[in-house]
Amino acid sequence: MRGVFIKVILAIFAISSGCTLGIREHRSYSAKIIDVRDNPGEFYSVEKGHKPLFSLYISVENPRPGIGSEMFEIQLLDDYSPRAYGRAGDKVSFDYDGMLPADGTIFFESISNYKIVARGG
Repeated sequence: MRGVFIKVILAIFAISSGCTLGIREHRSYSAKIIDVRDNPGEFYSVEKGHKPLFSLYISVENPRPGIGSEMFEIQLLDDYSPRAYGRAGDKVSFDYDGMLPADGTIFFESISNYKIVARGG
């Protein structure tokens, strides 16, 4: 009985302190593509088979509270198309569940609603 009481108290404390208990907030981000690079080597995934690995280096606007912009790398395991994914100078938007990874690497499969919103020229 005492264990249940302690768990209830901890749950009430977590909720009142703003803890989301593992629920991630769905967020939208805007970014500018700085560079696109083809990574040398062979890459494979069960879903896509053998594909090239491209990196889109982006500058994300307001990735975290109090930070104006921050660099990230989106890893894309697929055939790259500037028309579909953009090129240096293009502005893009995408959705991600939670805060962007602290290590700066985002896997394309983990984002949604990726779109080019403006061509850079």
